[in-house]
Amino acid sequence: MSEGKVRTEDVPLKCSVAGKSHDYKYSVGDRVKFCRNEYQKLQVTNGMTGTIKQIRPTTDDVLLQVETDDGRILSFLASEYADEKGTFLCHAYALTIFSAQGVTVDGNTYTLFSNDMDRANAYVALSRHKDKSHMYIDASKLYVDEFSLKEHLEMDSTQDVRKLRYEALSQRLKEDSYSKLAIEWISQKDTGDLKLSIDR
Repeated sequence: MSEGKVRTEDVPLKCSVAGKSHDYKYSVGDRVKFCRNEYQKLQVTNGMTGTIKQIRPTTDDVLLQVETDDGRILSFLASEYADEKGTFLCHAYALTIFSAQGVTVDGNTYTLFSNDMDRANAYVALSRHKDKSHMYIDASKLYVDEFSLKEHLEMDSTQDVRKLRYEALSQRLKEDSYSKLAIEWISQKDTGDLKLSIDR
């Protein structure tokens, strides 16, 4: 198998991912993600990734050999790393930002922007690479002040509209959208008006 090439075995395997059953097909060269912690035999954690080196159906099982990204070769039967819904594996060609935490990609990375991204998860997404990091953005997903956009469109200035969108992106990626406690919503000036009554 040449580097980066996927063969055509297409071995069907029922897999258990996030509590749901999925039907996948795997071949030598496929990138896979381990979806459940298993510390006894395989010593893998949820989110660990690797490449299938061998895959062979048996009478009532599937024998897999996976090279993990940390260089280990793991050989196991699909049924040994499974529950009633299937084997704890899925394809790993694309990862969510949450799943990508702690991952280092030996090459380029490609991130699809969404409005859910803020400063913290953009940092995670854009710092997984060893070579280059690319972000793809649907301009229509960027919120731009309606009045400003209308004003610039009337001026027929494509360059100005693009600038507005860059500014919107820049602002979005500066924000933190972590969940706040109720007390954090109370402004500093209001705290002096709060009175604590204790019944004795």
